[in-house]
Amino acid sequence: MTAPQSGQHSGRLRRLRQRIVTVCVVMMLVGAAWLSVVFDTHFDLTHGSRATLSAPSLTLLETLDGPLEIKVFAAPNRRQRQSAANLLERYIRFKSDLQVSYKNPAQVPAELRELDVNDEGDMVVSYRGRTRLVTKHTEAALSSALAHLARSEERWLAFVTGHGERDFLGLANHDLGEFGIHLTSIGIKPQPLTLTSVGDIPTNTAVLVISTPEVALLGSEIEHIKRYVREGGNLLWLAEPNARVSLDWLATELDLSFVPGVIVDPNTTVMGINQATIVVLTDYQPHTITTSFELVTLLPETVGLEISNAAAWQTAPLAFSSPDAWAESDLSSGVASFDDGDRRGPLLIAVALERERASPTGPGRQRIVVVGDGDFLSNTYLGNAGNLEFGTAIINWLSHDDALISIPVRNAPDQRLVLSRLDALVIGVGSLFALPGGLALTGVVVWWRRRRR
Repeated sequence: MTAPQSGQHSGRLRRLRQRIVTVCVVMMLVGAAWLSVVFDTHFDLTHGSRATLSAPSLTLLETLDGPLEIKVFAAPNRRQRQSAANLLERYIRFKSDLQVSYKNPAQVPAELRELDVNDEGDMVVSYRGRTRLVTKHTEAALSSALAHLARSEERWLAFVTGHGERDFLGLANHDLGEFGIHLTSIGIKPQPLTLTSVGDIPTNTAVLVISTPEVALLGSEIEHIKRYVREGGNLLWLAEPNARVSLDWLATELDLSFVPGVIVDPNTTVMGINQATIVVLTDYQPHTITTSFELVTLLPETVGLEISNAAAWQTAPLAFSSPDAWAESDLSSGVASFDDGDRRGPLLIAVALERERASPTGPGRQRIVVVGDGDFLSNTYLGNAGNLEFGTAIINWLSHDDALISIPVRNAPDQRLVLSRLDALVIGVGSLFALPGGLALTGVVVWWRRRRR
């Protein structure tokens, strides 16, 4: 009689344990569901945290102190509509007064023509009576549009022309046309400036750009630029080594000079670059322009800068060459070697200058940036490394849009997953047959072992 009672007792204990485990599992699931409702927590494991808004975008949203409206033109059940919703969800999470509406393009043809909407999935962003069309569902595209709308007015970037300078509207390899297109997209409008025809530089110029001319400027043109600098105008000077035309008169105004020769860096060969005159910037000096800037910048041919101790300017170095670099004064043989006449690094490559304005010609203090190379923003080299980002940060700082300096201008590299036919076949067979078959086989083995007990 003892054995049956013992067996019944152990059976009751086993069933009790099963019920306790079941209750615990149910309680854990209910608790997890409750926590998911009460606490909104997100984990982003994508490259560069692509599924989460970057800190600059969050800062930008904070500057938009009024309601923001976004219209998405995409039909229901279309891929573009879901793509836009996934992007906008990240913005709605941090801006409660963001209003999003979805419109079927087939039902609003008149509104499409009015807003110049052409493609399925296009978004129209409206803020304080101003609108902007966004055609790509990326943080870079949408945040750039928001940066454009955040500017109280369009910024005018005037670039001196008529002497063989780089053209912000040009398509030649040495021109800056692609950079000009990017600036236009973020609310900065490049305009050619012919000093012989307009006389004084327009007072609504946010930034004046001077690149190295091929022919000398006239005396009257030089005086116009000097007056602009003396009265507090913002300036970007893209210098070059071994320039044909000297701009010493401008260097004197800024209390700086140039190191003779072109900078040569032997470390570039270690990075797989065969051109020794390309300077690779990886470390930057602390400044608003370089805040959180961790990208590499490539400068093809660079001249070193020297700053005097004049008290008129508050100077801030932005970047130096490596200590192993030097200013090569003679490259006629095609071979670079350090000689007695050369200057050893580190050499100053980019510098920011500030001072109080002599007259109230714009907001804040006068700002000037001098870079020892203009090629890094040219059509040929703009797409390399962080050249576009560095140039954009400089322009934003010069135009007193500090809050927009760190806005991302390019997308993360893992936007698409490209699979070969073999990869797709393996994934398809594995998910449809291998995984379910493995689970079924495991269940059969467990059942068979329990039956043998």
